Amino acid sequence: MKRRFILLLLLLIWCISLMSLVSILQFLDPYENKPLAIWLLSVSFLWSILWVWSVVLYFIKKIYYRGDVSMRHIFASMRQSIFLWIIGISYVTFIFFSIPLFVPFLWVVLFFFSFELFLQSLYYSY
Repeated sequence: MKRRFILLLLLLIWCISLMSLVSILQFLDPYENKPLAIWLLSVSFLWSILWVWSVVLYFIKKIYYRGDVSMRHIFASMRQSIFLWIIGISYVTFIFFSIPLFVPFLWVVLFFFSFELFLQSLYYSY
């Protein structure tokens, strides 16, 4: 697959997911059915934020590596944006269940940071 095709596909997914997020916010009453609303909003939030962050991280890597990027950089950017989404959803979950934020949120961030470093070291060890 070419990079342009994947970036265009990411843009298309972002547009569709942003439209679904807006339509869920417009037509669903979150006070009527909280679990369903939170689940639907988090999934649509995943798809809208995930692809934007993956493209942003890809272009940051393109600037950092001075244009010498490959498909693995796009996939690494997608993986990192998934981790950022999980961190954001865990923050919302901690607030929803009234859990003190600092220490558990710090553990979640440190876990995914170390997991990302582990995955990168696996890839670069070959």
